[in-house]
Amino acid sequence: SRCVFLASPQRSCWMRSTYAEGSGPAPGIWRAAEGQRRRLLDAGVVYASKDFLDPLGKRRIMWGHVSTSTTGLTGSCMTLP
Repeated sequence: SRCVFLASPQRSCWMRSTYAEGSGPAPGIWRAAEGQRRRLLDAGVVYASKDFLDPLGKRRIMWGHVSTSTTGLTGSCMTLP
């Protein structure tokens, strides 16, 4: 099946790919579509990104966590689409 692979090892990125189900307990296999390479979605501050399909707007919306640092305090917040 055709799909989009979304990962965030250091930076959130995506690439068009295909996925083949595994047989029984065997894992499935992701393969990059021909000529595809990873494309960045952010500048490196977003992690644990999520996405969903908005059927009314016919678009895919991504959000995630961002690291913050203000007045010596560190933490994280959720981004808004």
